[in-house]
Amino acid sequence: MKKALIIVFLFGSLIMDSKGQDSAFVAHTYIGIKGGYNYGTVAFSHALQRINTLEGYNTGYHFGLIGINYLEKTWGFQFELNFTQKGWTQLFNEPVPKHVTDLSYIDLPMYLNAYVGNKKTRLFFNLGAYAEYLIGVRMDDPPSDTQGYDFNPYDEARDRKFGYGLIAGGGIYRDFSFGTIMLQGEFSYGISNVLNPVTEDSGIPDISNLLTSTFSVGYLIKIQK
Repeated sequence: MKKALIIVFLFGSLIMDSKGQDSAFVAHTYIGIKGGYNYGTVAFSHALQRINTLEGYNTGYHFGLIGINYLEKTWGFQFELNFTQKGWTQLFNEPVPKHVTDLSYIDLPMYLNAYVGNKKTRLFFNLGAYAEYLIGVRMDDPPSDTQGYDFNPYDEARDRKFGYGLIAGGGIYRDFSFGTIMLQGEFSYGISNVLNPVTEDSGIPDISNLLTSTFSVGYLIKIQK
């Protein structure tokens, strides 16, 4: 909570500071495309029971559309519409193979975007939320022996397709004569649970939060208002 308050305070300071800067600022918008690499897992736990699992990381990719609308000097709003891959890997002791779950989403992140820098090169910081909808699932065949570990795979008939969470990140972009190149890194935390425990005594984790880090490259075009 203290860290969240500090982040909110810093963003608020950037916004207030922008009011006293450069009265000649002209609002502008960037629109473009982005794509990149995902690296993530899931955090399983239960409020009343011990969950015995070993979670590993999945890799994937994402791509989509991006728009940034700068209303004031140093800050604005960023919106995206992406296809993105998330999921997790459950690990077992050898020789039992690991079990991989890949989840494909359409997601809509919405951020406050604050930046520092000169007219061409800028560092930016994002803080916001996202909503997502599951459109595809791919899983390995279940292991024949779980070696005493809890095993709770995703069930399309039972578990949730809609999700939401928090997202934060930052990066750098530079304006060129042919457009704007952006490098961006982010971390998302799924507040909604992937699995539906149905009942508290079902043995299914009642907390299953997706944790995903992403790195992306974008190409944008600046539209002056």
